[in-house]
Amino acid sequence: MSKNNNNNENNISTNTIIVDAATVLPVRINPNSSNNNNNLLKSKVVLSHKNYDLSKYANSFLKQFEWKFQSNFQILVGQSEVVNWIRSKSVDNISLMRYGGEWKLPGGNKDDGETIEGAARRELSEEFDTIVPNNAVLRLFDVSSTDSVKGKSYRMYNFVCLADENPWLNDIDIQQLNKRLYEKRETFEKQHARNKDSPFWDMPIQKREEISPEVYQASWMNIEDVIDTYLNSRHAPDKFVPVNTYQKEQFQKYNITKRDPMYATMFTIRKLERAGTFDQIRQRSEKLLLKQQEEQEVQKQQPEEEVEDEEEVEVEMKKVKASL
Repeated sequence: MSKNNNNNENNISTNTIIVDAATVLPVRINPNSSNNNNNLLKSKVVLSHKNYDLSKYANSFLKQFEWKFQSNFQILVGQSEVVNWIRSKSVDNISLMRYGGEWKLPGGNKDDGETIEGAARRELSEEFDTIVPNNAVLRLFDVSSTDSVKGKSYRMYNFVCLADENPWLNDIDIQQLNKRLYEKRETFEKQHARNKDSPFWDMPIQKREEISPEVYQASWMNIEDVIDTYLNSRHAPDKFVPVNTYQKEQFQKYNITKRDPMYATMFTIRKLERAGTFDQIRQRSEKLLLKQQEEQEVQKQQPEEEVEDEEEVEVEMKKVKASL
């Protein structure tokens, strides 16, 4: 995802292609916390501008921030692979992932004939190799648009998946999930990544998607730790702060010197923290849905008004012709 502004519609020209995409924020309360999410504890963590060496651009709009965290939320995130094997052309001509090595939310573009919530469910299932139950509750939490890049802007529908109404989330065995991700990556490395004659290089995209590793590992992370990681993604020149050893080693291997900024996702997660409790998050979602329904009603009425205007113009034209 490119740099995001929640009110950046003015930055999108009329010639920009709008692409609908969905992300999911799987959220639970830290199981080691005594917080029941209805009685917030005093702030236990503060992230301060004093502890970051950020770029001038980041400092220009973050300014002297002091962010407090008291929700005890944890988010299920996946660390992206650095190499984009799906788009790579050969062993010697590889493509790199956007946001390679970053902790990301499950998400992606909406496919043709798919609802936006359907896209969210599919991405959650695919990226974490898990079955999302039919009765899973995903709530629309936020809608934003990315800035236009090369004539394309993404309209992001951000859903929350709250553990108190999705108990199956806590049944995801992270250790087993990471074991499956490791085995998938090892199999791919042996059979395809180092084999110039592998049939993989002639496979269609859809087939490649089935066997290519895209997520290096998954983890439940404290919300403040995710934000801390994202803040450093806009580091000052020559002040590279890697996410972890994996990203550091991969960046060295492929001569990458700069992280892709994760501030769009960071701002969305900050909204989650500011929303408060699970109940307050649900209230925010309900208000957003109501607002969308009202906007849809307005859009439905708009074509009728345009037809009426066309009829009025036609009547006026007949009057003009009759007077000639």
